Amino acid sequence: DVVPCYKLESLEKIKSAVDRTPFHVKYLEKKLKKKYAKEVRLLKKFLKFNGIYGAEAKVQGFSGYVCELLIIHYKGFLNLLKNALKWEPGMVIDLEKYYSKKDYRELRKRFRDQVLILIDPTDKHRNAAAALAPKNFFKFKKLAKEFLENPSLEFFKEKEEVALKEEEYLKQLRERETEILALKFSKPKVVDDVLYPQLRKFNERISNILKENEFIVINKDFFVGEKEVYCVYELEVWRLPRIQKRIGPNIFDLEGSKRFIEKYKKQAFVITVEKFNWVAEVERKFKHAKEKLKDSLEKPLEILLAKGIPNWIAKELSKGFELKAGSEVLDWLKDFEFAKFLRRFFEKEKLC
Repeated sequence: DVVPCYKLESLEKIKSAVDRTPFHVKYLEKKLKKKYAKEVRLLKKFLKFNGIYGAEAKVQGFSGYVCELLIIHYKGFLNLLKNALKWEPGMVIDLEKYYSKKDYRELRKRFRDQVLILIDPTDKHRNAAAALAPKNFFKFKKLAKEFLENPSLEFFKEKEEVALKEEEYLKQLRERETEILALKFSKPKVVDDVLYPQLRKFNERISNILKENEFIVINKDFFVGEKEVYCVYELEVWRLPRIQKRIGPNIFDLEGSKRFIEKYKKQAFVITVEKFNWVAEVERKFKHAKEKLKDSLEKPLEILLAKGIPNWIAKELSKGFELKAGSEVLDWLKDFEFAKFLRRFFEKEKLC
C-alpha cells in the first residue's frame, strides 16, 4: 500500500494518524525477525476469517500493526494464543518497558474503557489497540481456547452463512416472546469510518427515545447493504395499555394542584387523589412502539438533528424511510444479505 504522510523527525509534530506510519515501519524493520513473518500472516488470517481483523470502525478489531506487535511480544502465534487465555479487560502490554507495573493502574485510568492497552513502542502516550471492541476482545480469547483445544484449518476458512427463513423468523418471535422493529433507509454517501460510529450512536438514541416512552429495547443492531441500511430493535415491551397514570403534585401545593387539574380536567378519564397526591388517568398517546418511532422520525431535518440524530443519518431519514414490525419484516427477508444478518442477530455468538 502507498500511504501519503508528512516526513517528520519525531512524533511531536504529528499532523495526522498516518504520519506515524514511517515510525512504525522503522520499528518493525528493527524488531520483527524474519522467522516471525509467517507467524504474523497466520495471525492475520486467523483474525480475518473470524471477522475481527482490522481497526476500522466497521470491524473494531485488531489492526495489522497490533498483530505485528503481539507476535513480537509473544514470540509466535501459538504462544500468543496461550497467553491470550489469561488476558483480562485492561490488560497492559508494554514492549519497550516505558512504564513499571506500579504505573499500570494510572494507565488504565488514562485509557479508560479500553480492554487491551498495547503501548505503541514509537509513542508511549498512545494505545495501539484502542480500536478493539470489548466483544472482539472476548471473541479472540474464545477463539484462542477453541483452537488450542482442537487445532483445525476450519479456523482459516471463510464461514458460510445461511439466510434466515420465514418460518425460522416467526419461530424466534414465538419462542422469545418479543417483538421486532425494523427500520430501512438509503445508505448515506459517506465513508464507513464516519457511517458506522453514527449508526451506533443512532441506535443508542432510538433505544433511549423508546425507553422514555416505556418501550424497552433489549437488543439492537444494524446492517449496511450496498444501497440501504437496516436498523433492527428487539423489544421486551412494545405494546402498552390505553390508560396512563399521571402523578400530580401534593394536595397541599395549591398552585401546583390548580395547574394540574386545569391541564388534565378535559382529557382525563378521571382525576382523583392517592394518599397526598393528585392523580389523573389519561389516554396514552402511543400504545405501540412502532407508532412512537414513526412519529419521532417523520420530522424535518432540523428537528431530527435537534433530537440528537447524527447528521448523515438524519439527512437520509428526512428524505424518507420504511418501518416494519413483527411479521411485516418478512417482506424484507427477500434480501438474502439482510436475512443472513437477521440470523446473526438472533443466533448470537456465545463468548464463554
